[in-house]
Amino acid sequence: ELQQRYNLKIPVLQTMKNELYRCFIQNKSVFCSELKYKGRMIHVKKRTITLNCDMGESFGIWQMGHDEIVMPWIDMANIACGFHASDPHVMSRTIDYAIQHDVQIGAHPGYPDLQGFGRRSMSFSEEEICELIIYQVGALKALCESKNTEISYVKPHGALYHDMMSKPDVFRAVVDAVSCFNVPLMILASGNNQSYLDMADRYDVPLLFEAFADRTYLANGKLTPRDRPNAVLKTEESILSQVKQIAQYGKVTGSDGVVVAIEADTLCVHGDNEEAIRLISKIRAQLEAEQTRFQTEHFVRDQGHRPYLFHPNKLGQ
Repeated sequence: ELQQRYNLKIPVLQTMKNELYRCFIQNKSVFCSELKYKGRMIHVKKRTITLNCDMGESFGIWQMGHDEIVMPWIDMANIACGFHASDPHVMSRTIDYAIQHDVQIGAHPGYPDLQGFGRRSMSFSEEEICELIIYQVGALKALCESKNTEISYVKPHGALYHDMMSKPDVFRAVVDAVSCFNVPLMILASGNNQSYLDMADRYDVPLLFEAFADRTYLANGKLTPRDRPNAVLKTEESILSQVKQIAQYGKVTGSDGVVVAIEADTLCVHGDNEEAIRLISKIRAQLEAEQTRFQTEHFVRDQGHRPYLFHPNKLGQ
């Protein structure tokens, strides 16, 4: 209907569909905005940036992270599903924490690599990757249903996440698996998301784009590999500065000083980064302060609600 009425190109429709779906599933709409295209105004919603964290990564008597402390401050919990970390009891307990604090539950599947915490790349066929993701997400889904709740999205872990972002065959396998559950897939926000949108659209899988509060970036918009120096931000100043840059300007400064533009729906903090966890309340406060500033600025400037969600000059690209 939109394509016929406004003569929109397919990439524009893909982007709009993902924007509207993300607003719906996150339930974070703030006020009505308008998208201008060829002189016409199309009403959409402006959403906030949510906060997500990898959770439920303990195993047996071995404790990982600070789930009970972190859960009240986040919007989305990425719960490990047993292959890189966690076990049925830890998964079940983490679901309980999420329910208690009204936090959305996401499946966090990884490679079958407990010893390496899922951070080592492994060689699998597309069919095998699809099956191991369905296996893990299915387990978390069943536990959620036993507690009268549900999973809201899927975010791969560690090496599987990085392989998904760098290898088209792995991304295709992941999207194929996620399509079975009728939920969005969370991936890394970058300056050019079109190839991912194209592939996800073939499987009718909405995408959520995330940025990282405590990881450094390369000039190409990818995360600095963990085996390189300074891959993780560990000071209060650097973490809060990056959060502000992402929330206020939609950009990050790479490790080589290059500024990279990204459009993020959600911001990730890692449960194994002690400094980021200590700052979780400040990160939350900074995101909320930026949203208040954005609303006030546009209300005063436009007498209500006319901020652009997209830049009009880029809509046809």
